Amino acid sequence: MDKDQLQSCIEKADTRTHTWNLYFFKIDRRSSNPYTVHKVRFRNRDYLSSYVQALVKTIGGYQMKRVDEVRDYTGENSKVACDRLDLKGELVGGCWDIFEDGLVHASPEKIRGKYNGYALVATPRTEEYTAMTMVKMANPVIELSDKRSSVFRFSEDDELDMMSDCFCRLYMDVDMIVIEGYAYAFNLKVETFFNLEKTMQKIKDRAISRLGAYGAFSDEEQFYQYARSYSSPRTFLTFHHERAMKLSSRNGRKQVADLLKLKLDGKDRLCFDKKDDVSLLIKYICFKIFKDDETKGLLEATNVNKVVR
Repeated sequence: MDKDQLQSCIEKADTRTHTWNLYFFKIDRRSSNPYTVHKVRFRNRDYLSSYVQALVKTIGGYQMKRVDEVRDYTGENSKVACDRLDLKGELVGGCWDIFEDGLVHASPEKIRGKYNGYALVATPRTEEYTAMTMVKMANPVIELSDKRSSVFRFSEDDELDMMSDCFCRLYMDVDMIVIEGYAYAFNLKVETFFNLEKTMQKIKDRAISRLGAYGAFSDEEQFYQYARSYSSPRTFLTFHHERAMKLSSRNGRKQVADLLKLKLDGKDRLCFDKKDDVSLLIKYICFKIFKDDETKGLLEATNVNKVVR
């Protein structure tokens, strides 16, 4: 959905149209099920209702106003775009299904250790409205006293007394909203939630293997060595198949070599003098390098938006 559709769904999700539940969660990547979820109870349900009403109003009136558009996730959040991730896609890799299972089987007992965040689950009261889950990646539990400090409170007699209680703080913004099979992320904290670094590495490895399979390089072992040492897997999220296909033909390799000022051997295969040559090729294939039509020079862009007129 686009920005207007997303905003409409959010603004309709209040306590009259949906029932709401709050869950705290902990993430442990060492476990086969990394999400441990605790369902939170309120002594007075009006507390949650009041918070939800204020939160929805703030998201619609503040967070969404800072967003210019909704676009597919590329690993480069521009702070004016809301990133969209397919929950069934390769990047997420089934993580959301595991988390949803954790919500269904959430423990009513408090979880030991530090929480990584919390989720608000909105269930529509009728089919007219849309289910959604709002996620915030921040520990909601505050312990005022710790090893580095002691906290006191003033008594009724204006005397200091020990204070060691835990508190809960819920923020007036969210990092991600899940609606109808897609996650809409306002920042890159979604990468931590879904452990995207791991899947980015898989995408990088597959892309490098594909480039190597074209027989386009004079020294394939050298190419693999330099390419695997490329430090940013997220670059490969914008892997451009048409540009990669140029490496499969002599004419295509000549065009690439001429553009990037790379050398060719007698069979028109690319040669690399240094690691930076491979990095330049990768950036070109992944739509990070462009030729300026006016200056004829090469430009590097970390974030590319298509201009619609």
